[in-house]
Amino acid sequence: MGVLADLWGGERSAVGLNPLDDRLYDMGPRYNSMSGTVVTTDAAQRLSAVSQCTRIIAEGLAQLPLVLYERQTTATGDDDEKRRAIGPLATLLHDQPNSEQTTFEFVEQLTTWGVFQPYACAEIIRAGPDITQLLPRAPERVRRDDLPGGGHRYSYLEDNGTT
Repeated sequence: MGVLADLWGGERSAVGLNPLDDRLYDMGPRYNSMSGTVVTTDAAQRLSAVSQCTRIIAEGLAQLPLVLYERQTTATGDDDEKRRAIGPLATLLHDQPNSEQTTFEFVEQLTTWGVFQPYACAEIIRAGPDITQLLPRAPERVRRDDLPGGGHRYSYLEDNGTT
């Protein structure tokens, strides 16, 4: 049995699951170690090997340049992606996404969350039509509701309990 199987228990098999299946990313209390101790994501992050591997992944991705692409439909109806090096979002991501973090720190934090969660979130702060900041939001505090028209609405649980 491998290290991860020892850590999260061997009773749940990922064989035959689609890579998009949430059960592959669920490290909740249903996963027990061989000793019977429940291992959570928070407990795994306290292990030096897990935290160091996560740090290496997050810092490695944060060092890469952020390139935005704009999807455009050509005259023939095909989708074409065009690199977009200018614009308010590209400038914000390149210079400083928010007043508290550099781009490196922002990407590192989102990547660290993405290692243990199926997604990472950032709140878009606007001043009129302009995007002024991107604030990272803890994924476990974000709820996505599907709207009848096919869209989505996201709500975030603040520290004081409000959404």
